[in-house]
Amino acid sequence: MIFYFSGTGNSAWVAKQIAAGTDDIAIDIGELIKSAGTQAVPEKAERIGIVFPVYAWGAPNPVIQFAKKLKAEKDVYRFAVCTCGDEAGLSLRRFS
Repeated sequence: MIFYFSGTGNSAWVAKQIAAGTDDIAIDIGELIKSAGTQAVPEKAERIGIVFPVYAWGAPNPVIQFAKKLKAEKDVYRFAVCTCGDEAGLSLRRFS
């Protein structure tokens, strides 16, 4: 499962490309937040990815809040990808 948060569409595009390349699905975090949903990851999920744009050298607050509520098995492979126009700063370090 690849979750993404996107303002301009760049992170959505990246998430969909990763999902297509890994035979996975891309899920919009913004839409989940609007529907007041928290995504439970299926037990058989092989990976969880979160794709987001850099906001002020960090992850957007909605992404951080979503990630804190995300429930998954401990042995599931997890990764994050951040998109940016210039510099990622400490985005991934702060996000982990």
